[in-house]
Amino acid sequence: GVRLVGSEMCKETGQVYAYVYLSDDVSYNETLLKEGQARLKVESTNTSLLSKFVDAQKTAKANNVGIWAKK
Repeated sequence: GVRLVGSEMCKETGQVYAYVYLSDDVSYNETLLKEGQARLKVESTNTSLLSKFVDAQKTAKANNVGIWAKK
C-alpha cells in the first residue's frame, strides 16, 4: 500500500502536500527526484526532509537523468 505522512491541505487551492511512502517504506518523493522525474518545489511548511530532497535533485542533475538529461 501507500502511506501519506505529514499531509496538509492548501486552503487556497485544495492541494494536499504529503510525504508519500510505498509499501516497502521507500520515499516515493525522493525516488522521483533521484530519477529526475520531478522537480523540487517547496509549498508546505513541513520541511523536515528538505535537505534529503535537495540532495536527491542534485544527484539527478549531476547524473543527467530524466528532466535533467542533456539533449
